Amino acid sequence: MTGGQVSKNLDWKHCTATPRVVTLCGSTRFMDQFFKSGWAETLAGRIVFSVGVVIDDGEASAQLPNDHLGEHFGVKDLLDEVHFRKIDLSDEILVLNLDGYVGKSTQREMAYAMAQGKMVRFLEPEAGDDMLAARYADLKIQIDAFTEGRIAPLCVECDDAGEVFDVVPTPDGPSEVHGPCPKCDPTGGARQGETL
Repeated sequence: MTGGQVSKNLDWKHCTATPRVVTLCGSTRFMDQFFKSGWAETLAGRIVFSVGVVIDDGEASAQLPNDHLGEHFGVKDLLDEVHFRKIDLSDEILVLNLDGYVGKSTQREMAYAMAQGKMVRFLEPEAGDDMLAARYADLKIQIDAFTEGRIAPLCVECDDAGEVFDVVPTPDGPSEVHGPCPKCDPTGGARQGETL
């Protein structure tokens, strides 16, 4: 396969009757990698879920940020929830850790997948292993929260894994009170967090 052409003689014997389903996870600043990995995974016989943030309407697109479009449009929570549902439907996730980069949102997606018993693969496996070792404590807090049926908490100061201090009843159901992570408040402070 060269120059974007697909061979008409592809051997599809590696496709199973029930193909594996993979969700691509990573920073939207690497949209080109989402396209490349989606193509490669599809050619490997997998069903691929990806992000749904492709905007190209000419001049207006040039004024948009390269990343965090959900935040820009005020729909980050909705997009996160939809991506979690894609993970629910998947057998595995592929983390697009281009140049070793894994942001906080992608880390949450990894923790969610792990809590659901999904396999986690990395575009760059060695860098992925290094990241897992370096962020084990944060991931463990998030995995435990997801396993217990809670939203994985993020620190109200730095977006790292924070602590859940209390679950309070509200008219819309239980709400978690989050606080700072140990790095932002190593003493535990007054434990005043924001209610999500």
